[in-house]
Amino acid sequence: MLASNAGQLLAGPACSATTQVQVPVKFTKRGTYQANKSRVVIKGIAKAPKGVSPRKDKDKWTFQCLQRTAACAP
Repeated sequence: MLASNAGQLLAGPACSATTQVQVPVKFTKRGTYQANKSRVVIKGIAKAPKGVSPRKDKDKWTFQCLQRTAACAP
């Protein structure tokens, strides 16, 4: 579970601290990559102070590990 208090961001645009997310890579017994199982879904809810409309905002981010399509650079 990720939790963050972004109260300092309410004053205007700003960058927050980075967060690392580990995405598991899944393969079948034969070694075939399983794209649908190699992902992490993170849901977020933001709550505004009373008097602000809308008061809540929900978002969802999907991070998926993709297979490399080209060789690594030297």
